[in-house]
Amino acid sequence: MSYYIHVGGDGNGLGVWEITDTRVRRIDGAGIDYPRPAGVDVLQNIASTAPFSTVRQLRLAPGGYYSRMARPSSAYPRQSPGTTPDNATNRRAIAEALGQLSALQQQLESICQVVHPIAENLPTFGHEIRSLLLLACTEVETQWKSVLKAHSSRAENTSDYVKLAAAMKLPSYAIAFNFYPWLPPLRPFENWKLVSQKPSQDISWYSAYNATKHDRERALSQATLENALMATAACATMIVAQFGWVDSIRERAALNSYFEIAESPIWEPEDVYFHALIEHEPRFTTALTYPF
Repeated sequence: MSYYIHVGGDGNGLGVWEITDTRVRRIDGAGIDYPRPAGVDVLQNIASTAPFSTVRQLRLAPGGYYSRMARPSSAYPRQSPGTTPDNATNRRAIAEALGQLSALQQQLESICQVVHPIAENLPTFGHEIRSLLLLACTEVETQWKSVLKAHSSRAENTSDYVKLAAAMKLPSYAIAFNFYPWLPPLRPFENWKLVSQKPSQDISWYSAYNATKHDRERALSQATLENALMATAACATMIVAQFGWVDSIRERAALNSYFEIAESPIWEPEDVYFHALIEHEPRFTTALTYPF
């Protein structure tokens, strides 16, 4: 059997269908179930019920999802970043990640009260800024490792971490700092590509982190305000890309007012999560291993 999502011209989901050799059944609670007619293009028939709609085959069976990888739901495929069905299980991880992001936000805000974050001051560097850069990047590494370990994948260096770029569409995120509206949204993973010989250097803020961590005397000048802002934005991105916005940053008033998702990935309708119906109750039942 195969599963298909019917998507309207406005991008919203119109239903999810199970199609076998003998039956056509809508499995989102609508109660439509009939024998598969011979000589009829079933998918075209479904699409014809709504103007400008399309029918796409789901990549994941109902109830399946990838742990710590947020995606939209079948009802609203365009509402990115969506959420992750196992957020309830990860409540402690979410709380600890938000606690760390709160600490980074407070440190960044304190720095920006001394060094005004305008374009001319972004190259400013110093010990307190270096401290923020080190803490933010360490937290980003923690998030990278946690996602990979949730999928039983190796998580030792950036050659491993960079695999998350495509899996979670990290380059498509942009984070705005609402307290500094003159700054353009930051895209910390914009240049991170899976096919790369130097994944640690593709993202300049992370390269600066490595340099100033291992050789402060000669690389302190790389601990700039711009790199600290980028690393903090990367931390916010990783939280949202794992758990969604609603169950994470939006839960903390201070963080919700400080950070904003300016851009998020566009997921194809076939990539969304769809629940299974167990005794007429919607449930997600199967945590899948992402095929890195």
